[in-house]
Amino acid sequence: EQAIKSFTETEEKPGQALSYHNYGNFLLEQKELDKAEEMLTKALAIRKETQSLYDIASTMNVLGSLLTKKGKTKQAEDLLLQSMAMLKSENSVRQKDVYKYLAANYRATGKMEEAYKYQAGYISMSDTLANENEVTNMLRSQSEYEVEKRDAQLTLAKKDRELQTLLVSKKNDQLIYLMIAFGL
Repeated sequence: EQAIKSFTETEEKPGQALSYHNYGNFLLEQKELDKAEEMLTKALAIRKETQSLYDIASTMNVLGSLLTKKGKTKQAEDLLLQSMAMLKSENSVRQKDVYKYLAANYRATGKMEEAYKYQAGYISMSDTLANENEVTNMLRSQSEYEVEKRDAQLTLAKKDRELQTLLVSKKNDQLIYLMIAFGL
């Protein structure tokens, strides 16, 4: 609530919307559904002003899930389908969430064929995102290995240059001693 107050005083809309969204999400987890709905509705209104589609869809997802739990399944369906349309070009966690929430909504209304369709989409998205994460982690590890290998090669080359410099310096010293010894 303090964050909401601070962002309201500074009129920083994205921060204010994020605070309402996070607080609403917290209240949803605490099963304070009416207060959560109020906070998420405020977040959605502000996010619509800022026109950030990803943020709007995120709040619609949570609000849609909440409305399903409250038995307002038609409102929930409308919000979730709007969110789905906004996220159509993405392959993200938000889109995966829409599938999950729509599956739950259709189960609640007894539309099992639709529930199955969205549950299958959710599982497919989960697998896709997991595979993408595995590929990303593998590429990150490979990149770290290459960087470490290059750093080791650079360190070795630097040590080699230092050794060569030391050898040249010793040979120069020996030449100077020989020249002094022979009185040149």
